[in-house]
Amino acid sequence: MTSLALSGFQILCVDDSLDSLEFLRVHLESHGAVVTTCDSAEKAILVLKNANFDVMVSDLSMPP
Repeated sequence: MTSLALSGFQILCVDDSLDSLEFLRVHLESHGAVVTTCDSAEKAILVLKNANFDVMVSDLSMPP
């Protein structure tokens, strides 16, 4: 059974690890969230200029 605790939440996930991004996407979507992923801070900044999110989950130790 799918939990919808995050139903309707727009979440931006930013991480340079594609495995971590995929894990976050699958897990958050299984709880009803709409997830956008970016593999760099630069891409995330571009996405943030054109969309609104309720939450951002980000790796803090990505290379510049």
